[in-house]
Amino acid sequence: MSFLSKTKAFWAAVLFLISIMPISVQAGLTNGGFESGLADWTTSPTGTVAPVGDSMISGVLFEVQEGDWMASLSYPGFSGDLEENYIRQKVEIEENSNYLSFFYNFWSFDEGNYDGFVVSITGGMQDDIIMTVDAGDIAGAHNNDNLGDLDYTGWKFITFDISGFYNPARESNITISFFSGNTGDDSYPSGVFIDDVKITEYEPPVVHVPTSMLLMASGLLGFVGLRRKVNG
Repeated sequence: MSFLSKTKAFWAAVLFLISIMPISVQAGLTNGGFESGLADWTTSPTGTVAPVGDSMISGVLFEVQEGDWMASLSYPGFSGDLEENYIRQKVEIEENSNYLSFFYNFWSFDEGNYDGFVVSITGGMQDDIIMTVDAGDIAGAHNNDNLGDLDYTGWKFITFDISGFYNPARESNITISFFSGNTGDDSYPSGVFIDDVKITEYEPPVVHVPTSMLLMASGLLGFVGLRRKVNG
């Protein structure tokens, strides 16, 4: 199944299920560096998700971005559908909770509009898929764009303005979710490493990121998108 064939209705259903799932609320985002494993993060009971250290895939060393641990979606099992491999955390945000930032390293053996990495936020004043990347977006980054060859982004730093999710009239709880995996089969797996997830009052320092790596779901899937902050 093509990653881009995931319709607005499909992801609307996914976001709705996230919004009604019983998840404990953290007073501010915690364990964003995964140094305590996946503590404070909710994971799928059927997905392939794990805290890992430096990891080797097809002869390529994927090093932790910071500290000793990072979150891994799809590796080491090299399996799991996109919507099944996830980590999420429900966070109470305040007036000064202005920016969400994180590092990711998406990898894939697939090609074209298949497999992927999705970031979503539900709750507060709006529900959004705020970022998507698929196998075609990274084709040729480190290989010759051949099906079955490993390609990967390397560590990319992303910042989003999330101030629009705060509601001064009531308690504002948002659920931040990261998805990554396959769309249809496990023959040519894909996954992502995530590290150093933070919510801050002030915009983090600039880290250059190619804008071609970001596809706003508001344009791709018809959602009303966040104001994207791309440093690059």
